[in-house]
Amino acid sequence: MSGRPVGPRSPHLEVLSRLFAEALGTDRFGVADDFFRAGGNSVDVMRLVSRIRSAFGVALAPDVVFRNPTVLGVAAHLDMDTDGGDALDTLLVLRARGTRPPLFCVHPGGGMSWCYTALLGSLDPGTPLYGLQSRGLKPGDVPVTGGIEEMVDDCLGLISGVQPEGPYHLLGWSFGGTLAHALACRLQKEGEEVALLAAMDAEPTTSPTHREDRVPTARELLLGLLHEFGYDQRELAKVPLRPDRVAALLRREGSAMAYLEPSHIHAVIDVYTNNQRAMYGYEPGVFRGDLHLFAAVDDADDVWLDPSRWTPYITGEVRTHSLACTHRSIVRRGPMAEIAQILNSLTV
Repeated sequence: MSGRPVGPRSPHLEVLSRLFAEALGTDRFGVADDFFRAGGNSVDVMRLVSRIRSAFGVALAPDVVFRNPTVLGVAAHLDMDTDGGDALDTLLVLRARGTRPPLFCVHPGGGMSWCYTALLGSLDPGTPLYGLQSRGLKPGDVPVTGGIEEMVDDCLGLISGVQPEGPYHLLGWSFGGTLAHALACRLQKEGEEVALLAAMDAEPTTSPTHREDRVPTARELLLGLLHEFGYDQRELAKVPLRPDRVAALLRREGSAMAYLEPSHIHAVIDVYTNNQRAMYGYEPGVFRGDLHLFAAVDDADDVWLDPSRWTPYITGEVRTHSLACTHRSIVRRGPMAEIAQILNSLTV
């Protein structure tokens, strides 16, 4: 490879670029780089094909890589989104094929479900994987301006289009865990079965951090959004934050976020702001069953997470799975691999 690698423009390309890099034993691999010019050989091809099968649940013939030795070439063969056009759809199809029940992953505060791509590779290849994303991320979308129940309406429409009836399997990180709980309650109210409700480092809206008298300031909302995308809030304590500045920070090198248009990133900021404010004053329902809670236990900044706060809102048990990570690093490959292994045993 020579020059600066061209980065991914969609979550599918981001995963595929990582798989190419892993097969070659390198840190980064551009979407237009040639696999063989980068040092790949037939053994590396077999390693790559195996990783693609595990991640996407598709059997890729080795000759496809020989004929299409770039990320873009393989993605086109697999009919993946290569320009980011589908990456902001309300239904993000991460893996469409599989014989097991699908897993629906609810978006965190920023409205995007790209973080769940880290499950690919460790989640059972037979499990279809879908991300539920917020309205308002694409030009022309009517943004969500209401509260949690309006978001639940959207989620219901998305999952019923894929799976008309239960049993359903739901997962959500942070705000997504809160929304997944609300979605599970609604599904049960409508007579559907929810076989799995799982949340990653999430809390109910009635916790002390979501009291109505603590509605966050604009700066706190922007800091929260940056935290969700991996920035350390402590490093930004004295940095003036405006939407334009936040948009520039989100367009960091090496992330698919860097290839979104400025209008998209401003939309993410608006979605995050609405989602956070929607939690204040919302009273959760009661889910009939257990909650599997994946808790980040290495986060000194997020000591607020107390699993017992979920107890009034479920009839079963809070089954806590502790992970040696922080709130924002829980969506990295290591912790997500642990989560995927547990999910594999729960979604049979």
